[in-house]
Amino acid sequence: DGLSDEAIRAREKELHDSIRLQIADLPQVETAWAVDRTGHLLVGARNYPAGGLDLSDRDYFRALREPGPEIYISGLQSRFDNKPFFAVARRRVGSAGEFEGVVVVAVSPDFFRSFYAKLLPDDIDYAAGVFRSDGATLARYPEIVWRGSGPAPPGVLIRAAAQQPQSGVTMEPSAFDGIVKMIAYKRLDRYPIYVTIGRTRASILREAAGIMVSHLYFGVPATAGLVLLCLIALRGRNVIVLVQGL
Repeated sequence: DGLSDEAIRAREKELHDSIRLQIADLPQVETAWAVDRTGHLLVGARNYPAGGLDLSDRDYFRALREPGPEIYISGLQSRFDNKPFFAVARRRVGSAGEFEGVVVVAVSPDFFRSFYAKLLPDDIDYAAGVFRSDGATLARYPEIVWRGSGPAPPGVLIRAAAQQPQSGVTMEPSAFDGIVKMIAYKRLDRYPIYVTIGRTRASILREAAGIMVSHLYFGVPATAGLVLLCLIALRGRNVIVLVQGL
């Protein structure tokens, strides 16, 4: 069984230091923390002491408190420094399977932007994104586009995935800037996550035989993005194991 809330509180400094050390060499991980059954912070990598910060209104806590999937992924904004990130949260359970809280690994969208900045030729003709299957934006290159108080939904992806849920390629105006793009997308097998790569139609027409190589061109970075997400999930689980004491 995992550590009890009381054990985590008693060993907070030890666990705080251990989590910080474990994620120090993982540039994709912003921070990690554990929350008790009432939604209050038990231990975190970023701040010590935890201070019992109330996180019960966070969507990952509300989702995992109810029966359902073991893991929930959400886009958030830090309450400490207002930095955007997305969180991979996992339910903590007691010996009888009862809800005991959540463990969260926060992934920095900046890491994805820098990854795709190195992978793609430019940010004028190319774009990339990581989205939840319900349309929530988790990360985007060159930047997240906002509409009012929240990220703009990926309308093209939502429509295309409704017809071909696992993967596909479509050509239509982008929901973010209105420019016609060829957009390739693929769903991550174990998670409700889509990775997208887009290239403007104009740049394809400028390139000789661009249409013929488009599938290969999009497939390489999309696959790389999926592998990256898998590594994050696996490494994030190691952090979760540390906090839960499994």
